[in-house]
Amino acid sequence: MARNGINPSNVFHVKVNPEEVYKRTADVVATDFEAFRTILGQKMRFLEKNLPHVCNFYQRLYNSLIEIDGFKSKWFMEDRAMTAIESNLQARQKFSQSYCHRAGGDEPERPCEMKRLNCDRGLMKEALSQFNYFCPVTWKNTKDLVKGAHDPENCVFYENVFYYFRGEAERLMFLDNPMRFVNNIIFSSEKGIPLRLKPHKASEIVS
Repeated sequence: MARNGINPSNVFHVKVNPEEVYKRTADVVATDFEAFRTILGQKMRFLEKNLPHVCNFYQRLYNSLIEIDGFKSKWFMEDRAMTAIESNLQARQKFSQSYCHRAGGDEPERPCEMKRLNCDRGLMKEALSQFNYFCPVTWKNTKDLVKGAHDPENCVFYENVFYYFRGEAERLMFLDNPMRFVNNIIFSSEKGIPLRLKPHKASEIVS
């Protein structure tokens, strides 16, 4: 999937060591072709070689990797997986509701939270706000350019660009009244201000 660019919303890595795999398949060696020791050994060697790269790919670019202890009960593993899936679905629903609430009349456009969306980090880098990674709240309040944490989970999508913040307090202030921090902002130069995301690009976040 990683090689073909397929991006599941959640990627689960059930951690079981090779010795346990051989132990759990011992009873079906005679009936299950995939449990045959030569075949299973080839699969285990392939897995050992490629699994770290695949896990790193999905975690680094999408933050969608969920590790599950394979020695726990099946109920624990199912609960861990379902909790992650439910959290992601709720985050996507919340993002969609906020994004579809476009500016009109007396109500302003709503900011969209990015937590637990597991979306493409490369897409987020392409549409930074005019503040880049600097905190707009700190700039508005103190006129200091303070770099925010480079944590996509805590950034906010507003008016087709992404905003980063110094901390959780600043992020909450922005969510409460984003227009205060983005309107009438004047910089000495527009150099480096990125192009904004086209409206249809926002759909890629929740697709």
